[in-house]
This record gives sequence, structure tokens and C-alpha cells, in this order.
Amino acid sequence: MFYKKPRSRRGRTHRLIKRMQKANCAMCGKGIRVPFKPEGLKPVYCNECLEKMKREKRIKRGLEAPDSDE
Repeated sequence: MFYKKPRSRRGRTHRLIKRMQKANCAMCGKGIRVPFKPEGLKPVYCNECLEKMKREKRIKRGLEAPDSDE
């Protein structure tokens, strides 16, 4: 079970809290925690690599200018 149900003093549940699962970034290999269970079918990325991929996609589409230092 991936959800934990916190209880109030009266025994009623308020909300569902997702348990974080351990995973490794598919690009850099850094250990990360995600709010879902990675099945291995799709790659999982850390925040830094995900932002880098999004930026490269915007540059490729012409929506953003590339840095001059690259």
C-alpha cells in the first residue's frame, strides 16, 4: 500500500499522504525520492536533469536563446 491515512483524535481520516519512493535519476544516476512507485517502464529524472532537458527542448524549438558560454 502506498498511501498512509493519518487519523484525527476522533478517529476520522483527514487526507491521504503519499509515501515517497526511492529511485535513481536516469540521466545522472543521483538518488532521488518520488511520490510514485517507479516501475522501470519510463525514465525518472532528478529536478536538475529535468530542467536541463526542458531547456534543451525549448532551445531546439526556438523558444529560448542558447547561452553564449556553451
